[in-house]
Amino acid sequence: MSTVLEMVKAELKRKDRDGLLNDDRDCACSMPDLEPCGEMESNCYAAIEVPIVNGAFDYHMAPNEEEAREKVSEQLNDMYDREVITEAQAAACLAGPKPWVTLGLLIELVNARANAIVEQARSK
Repeated sequence: MSTVLEMVKAELKRKDRDGLLNDDRDCACSMPDLEPCGEMESNCYAAIEVPIVNGAFDYHMAPNEEEAREKVSEQLNDMYDREVITEAQAAACLAGPKPWVTLGLLIELVNARANAIVEQARSK
């Protein structure tokens, strides 16, 4: 027998969503750690996780693909302005069907490159 939480997770996967968003409580959670507050309310709804480059949180939960694309675009513009990525890289990220996934991979690559540079500097 499935629990309510298991059913919610299955439905999120079926809808290709990453977590829940509750605007009334200004909170969000992503899988696999749904319901970290211990409460899932009836006004929580499915959302898309968008990685954040610089901020107090690691991700933003967007209620739909349009807002997710807007948040990705903001992150890419920030990375471009700081000369972390090129214009072509930003455009390629936005061109895909799920730019929030590509952005997450891009952030991982940038962080790995930065860590390698720091390690190289330490070893000199």
